[in-house]
Amino acid sequence: MVEHAKTDIELVTTKRNLANAYGSVGHYEKQVELLKEVLNTEVAHYKTEDLIEVATTKHNFANAYGSMGDYEKQLELLKEVLNTLRRLHIS
Repeated sequence: MVEHAKTDIELVTTKRNLANAYGSVGHYEKQVELLKEVLNTEVAHYKTEDLIEVATTKHNFANAYGSMGDYEKQLELLKEVLNTLRRLHIS
């Protein structure tokens, strides 16, 4: 079980990069799908959303939603990112 969790978290960066590549070619639904997997893995592994890694994933989500024209969702996510960064004293 622990080895599986370690493997999942090791794949996060690659999945995040793949998601962003899908976004670069206009496949935003696939980008969002992969980013959901990344976010779920990060939160399950780290047991918190107050991490720069999670903020990065949510920032990528915001970009994807903005590219799809869902500016309300983009705004919501960017506010979450900003709040996380403030809690982490990064702003």
